[in-house]
Amino acid sequence: MHRPLKQALMCSKQTWFEALPLALLGLRTVLREDINATAAELTYGTNLRVPGQFFVDSNIGIPLPDYLSRLQELMRALKPSDPVHHGLKAVYMPKDLQTCSHVFVKRGPIKRALATPFEGPFPVKKRQDKNFVVLVNVQEKVISVDRLKPAVLLSDTTSSNLSYTTKYGRKVRFRLPP
Repeated sequence: MHRPLKQALMCSKQTWFEALPLALLGLRTVLREDINATAAELTYGTNLRVPGQFFVDSNIGIPLPDYLSRLQELMRALKPSDPVHHGLKAVYMPKDLQTCSHVFVKRGPIKRALATPFEGPFPVKKRQDKNFVVLVNVQEKVISVDRLKPAVLLSDTTSSNLSYTTKYGRKVRFRLPP
């Protein structure tokens, strides 16, 4: 393959990148005398359409080998399949995202070493289908739901001084930070 390609490019008076498409097309459509077929016939089962129909019809009455004729029949019998719509997938969205009061915002792809993957929590001001309006550092920003994660916060109704009694009768107090 290398030698005929190099010869075809060297014989051309054009630059090599202008002559390359026609040289490659010629190599794929040249008739191999030992097997009476072209490389395109062996690959696709039929001839390639040559621009401008440079060559005469290839039906010269030479019987094709049995495997080539079977390959041509198989390629003719192929039917195109129906298109698949890949863009209709449902987007994963956490169920708590529609009801939470605060969210975490995912950082961009470039972050410092040992940085947390999310910033926040930030309060949600407005919800839309694909975007939320979030109050980030006293500034309202529209952020895609793909970058958001619901924040689970402690409720304000819990007392700050929780006390429990152990099974031995000792009192234990837990103090939450303010």
